[in-house]
Amino acid sequence: MQTTLTEALTFLLSSEQRNFYARIVSSLVRIERPGMGTMGVGLSKDGKNCLYYDPEFIKKMPLQEFVLTCEHEVCHLLLGHIPRYLNLLSNALTEQEREQFRVTMNTAADCAANEVMRAAKNFNVEKGKWFYGSELTDGRLFLTPELFNLERNKPYEVYHYQLQKRIKDNDEKLKDILKSRGVTEEDVGTALQVFYTQCTGNAHQIWDLVTTEAQPDELQGLADKLLQDAKTHLQKAVDEQQKGRGTIPAHMLDLIKVFLTPPVIPWPSILRQLCMRTHQVKQTRGMTRPSRRLHGVPNLLPFPGRTKDMRFTIAFCLDTSGSMSRKELALGFTELLNIVRTEPEVTLVIMYCDASLHVQYNVTKIDDIDFTVKGRGGTDFNPPFVRIRELLRTDQAPDVLIYATDGYAPAPDVENRIPIPVIWLLTPTGVEPSPDYGIHLRMVDA
Repeated sequence: MQTTLTEALTFLLSSEQRNFYARIVSSLVRIERPGMGTMGVGLSKDGKNCLYYDPEFIKKMPLQEFVLTCEHEVCHLLLGHIPRYLNLLSNALTEQEREQFRVTMNTAADCAANEVMRAAKNFNVEKGKWFYGSELTDGRLFLTPELFNLERNKPYEVYHYQLQKRIKDNDEKLKDILKSRGVTEEDVGTALQVFYTQCTGNAHQIWDLVTTEAQPDELQGLADKLLQDAKTHLQKAVDEQQKGRGTIPAHMLDLIKVFLTPPVIPWPSILRQLCMRTHQVKQTRGMTRPSRRLHGVPNLLPFPGRTKDMRFTIAFCLDTSGSMSRKELALGFTELLNIVRTEPEVTLVIMYCDASLHVQYNVTKIDDIDFTVKGRGGTDFNPPFVRIRELLRTDQAPDVLIYATDGYAPAPDVENRIPIPVIWLLTPTGVEPSPDYGIHLRMVDA
């Protein structure tokens, strides 16, 4: 290309080009990072999205690859990959866990972003030459799920946790895949990081420039700021593109609409707080920490001790009484889907109840959800609470109850109240069934 970053962006924003992705990239604070060997979106300490770049690398990058790279970085912004990564990172309790997160987030985020790029109708063979790597790119390529034997069109978190599991298991299949690409390290995690760096220049190294010493609450606050900052940049770019009579890529329109629409229920924030609070106080029997009460007792070992229980289970009860319209039931199912997408590692115990408890089953992925509604009679809030009191004495004990309802029934009996958080998820016109008990959130009719 033999040009500077500013010159390249100016050309792409000209009346002949009107490139939408360049418009977004050009609005970011640009930070030179000589020796970085690539370019990529990153973050600042004050919660701003930035573009880090190596000026010498930009000069050598062909224009077509630069255009694709701009689109790729915008996909990271649109998909909220950095905030989502920070939220996941905030739940890692040890430095070893954090390091594992850093290894897999690179590949997972790129696979998810590149799936969006490949959805474009104008994604053709010529683009593929740059996308999949060729003699034109000096070994660089855009990582795709099939490279790692992953399913296509899955969200970042799914790729992230699948790769995490493979590293934990030191998966031989993934190791063979990487060896076929010339990476011979025996440790799968190390091999994955080496391969990522070879293919992309390790562009996501800048995601950790300001997060190494950050505490969980700081990471969460930073994630919220970054997401809001990205929305500001995107809305401005959309307005300017339309004002300048430029076009917005068709495959991006739905994604942009979703990104700019305020969330109905902030499940990531709510569940993150509940999950972290539970992890801090929830303990189980184990060998990690000896029982202090048993120290010094003759002929007794101070075991078993207590250790933190990192499991998190949500009980989700859907009111299937006759007062719940089909539209209100659909809203309840929508929020259930959002919870599953938000927390892929959480176990959900699903209950359908009117005046009786009709169904109980577990969900770990979207395909497990049964959309067949059973009930449609009167309403009684007590049966699920009675059942949860029973579950609390087992290893399936839930950590929180979410009850989706219109609220038209007496509050549960005081003796049936449960010692875990209760969230009443109310329909748009619903009433609070128990004003002095639980958290009340209201669904919004889209």
